[in-house]
Amino acid sequence: MGCDIHVNYEVKMGSGGWERINWEDEFIRKMRIDEDGTQWPEWDFNKMGESVYYISRNYFLFSILADVRNYCDMVPISSPRGLPKDVSQDTLTKSKEFGCDGHSHSWLSLEELLAYDWDRTVLLDGVVNEEEYRQWKEKGAPESYCAGVSGGRVCFVTQEEMEDLVTGVVVPDPYLSYYTSVEWEHSYRQCVGEKFFITLNHLSNIPGSVRLVFWFDC
Repeated sequence: MGCDIHVNYEVKMGSGGWERINWEDEFIRKMRIDEDGTQWPEWDFNKMGESVYYISRNYFLFSILADVRNYCDMVPISSPRGLPKDVSQDTLTKSKEFGCDGHSHSWLSLEELLAYDWDRTVLLDGVVNEEEYRQWKEKGAPESYCAGVSGGRVCFVTQEEMEDLVTGVVVPDPYLSYYTSVEWEHSYRQCVGEKFFITLNHLSNIPGSVRLVFWFDC
């Protein structure tokens, strides 16, 4: 069964408490003047849209955020911390809706996410077909791969045998599908994908302190 993440973005301005950024509904912050006279400008989170905030299922990212589904022994920023003691009421309510289905609750500040070494690398491996093998040879990594494959027409071969097949040294059997195992190195940034860093960039433009409060289900 797959695992999904549920992320809540919270912001804190000056001496105020944490508030959940609600991009599901219209959310426009009005000008606020703190006790010390600091003025916070108005902004509309909706203008950035759901696409900016949405984090999809990515086990590499889950591994880094909270050591969840960490099949590749990636270095996590932190093990699950639980909900922050000063979590916003809206986020707390969202969390309670999941009941016992929610797990590995945690939070990370935007500063922690930006300071993390996303350029460190991890060794990956997978099973590829002939076309994916060609991509691996040409680009250093396949565009897609799988953990394993089975079936009556599946034929596992060595890399040397696959090389002979894709270069025409050996004529492939048209009734068979050939697969081999390969390894390659990726940076954590490549594993996570650029969309996540677009999200971090937009969050960096929000005035005040920003953090991610999240949990997983299944």
